[in-house]
This record gives sequence, C-alpha cells and structure tokens, in this order.
Amino acid sequence: MSDKYLLVKRGLYWRPYAHGYTGLKSEAGRYDYYSAVERINDDVTMTKESDAPSIARGCSDIVTYTRYIAALEARCASYAPLVSLRERCRTASFNRYLLMLLTTQAEP
Repeated sequence: MSDKYLLVKRGLYWRPYAHGYTGLKSEAGRYDYYSAVERINDDVTMTKESDAPSIARGCSDIVTYTRYIAALEARCASYAPLVSLRERCRTASFNRYLLMLLTTQAEP
C-alpha cells in the first residue's frame, strides 16, 4: 500500500519517529499502514494523510496557527511573479487589441 497515515493522540498529530506532537499536518510524521496499525491503541488513532485536516482538531495553540499562516503567506508570495507576469500579458494583449481597433477604425 502506498497510502501514508498520520497518528493522532488527544487531537494532535505525532511528529516523525514519534518525537512529540504537533498541530500542523505539514510537521506530522508519515507512517505506512502496517507501522500505523502497530501503534494504535485506546489513546492513539490513525487517519489517512489525504483525509487529515491541515490543522489538527485538538490544536488550540496560537503559535501553531501563526506558523501555519506564515507558511501560507510565503506560498502565496511565491506566486506573485506569476501573477505579475499574467497581468503584464493581459495588459499587453489589451493594448494590442486597442491598437487594432484604433487602426481599423481610422481607415475611411
């Protein structure tokens, strides 16, 4: 099975190699099915990585939310050059369109 699983205890994800807990999915450890099944018990459950929310349900830590928002802002900033390029292309296309309209209407 190629699916990866996250382990959850008290609403928080296990970190890699079971070294503590985190509220962020991006910082959680990934376990194959058999490794995850070996670790589940009354306190620990497992969930498919694809089904897990980005922020764990048990997370109420403002620092975790702040880190998550900072990561999202950085990701959005990485798209800024593409958005700028798209806007420049749109403007150039619009300018060519206007030029075409003006030149075709100028003819008698």
